[in-house]
Amino acid sequence: MYSGVKGKGVGRLYSKAFILFFTLGGVTGVMMSNAAIDLIIHDTYFILGHFHTILSIGTVIGIKIGIEIYNRYMIGYKRNEILKKIEFYIFLFGAILTFFPFHVLGLYAHPRRYVDYPVMYKK
Repeated sequence: MYSGVKGKGVGRLYSKAFILFFTLGGVTGVMMSNAAIDLIIHDTYFILGHFHTILSIGTVIGIKIGIEIYNRYMIGYKRNEILKKIEFYIFLFGAILTFFPFHVLGLYAHPRRYVDYPVMYKK
């Protein structure tokens, strides 16, 4: 019986990263279900960070897991494990660096959309 990603390769690292990001997205979703907090963070960058954490990163990690599992069959040779781990950590660092500030901006109630900027920002 197949019980997930086998071995200690990069596919397992991507599986753990998927669980990490999906858990982070679930925790932020529970925060948004609280009516008192939702009044503050509604239509802020927090919503954007939550959405991209779950859907964008979760989808990309799922695709990368499939590529790592079937890569040897698709291209005919096995890639270097060290380079794959370097790629994984760069991806993980980049995903966190890209979407974590959205959560922070949203908690400071920075709005998602501006129709017009205040006059003091115009030259």
